[in-house]
Amino acid sequence: MAEVSNELIYKLMLDIQAEQKAIRANMEQGFADIRAEQEALSAKVGTIADSMVSMRKQMDDQTTSTRLIAVAVDEHSHRL
Repeated sequence: MAEVSNELIYKLMLDIQAEQKAIRANMEQGFADIRAEQEALSAKVGTIADSMVSMRKQMDDQTTSTRLIAVAVDEHSHRL
């Protein structure tokens, strides 16, 4: 069994510190990836919301057109 010395402890601490730095770097990269995915999802949700607003406007326009047609038909039926 190796004798415990200050030099051995120092080398062990350096190894631990290097591993911690590598783990921290991996975690930071993972967080960056998650942030990028969240931003992409946010953009997609914004696009979907814009599409829904556009569809709602088209539905309102069609409802208005249908009501105008109904009024015109009603006026023509009264004339007949």
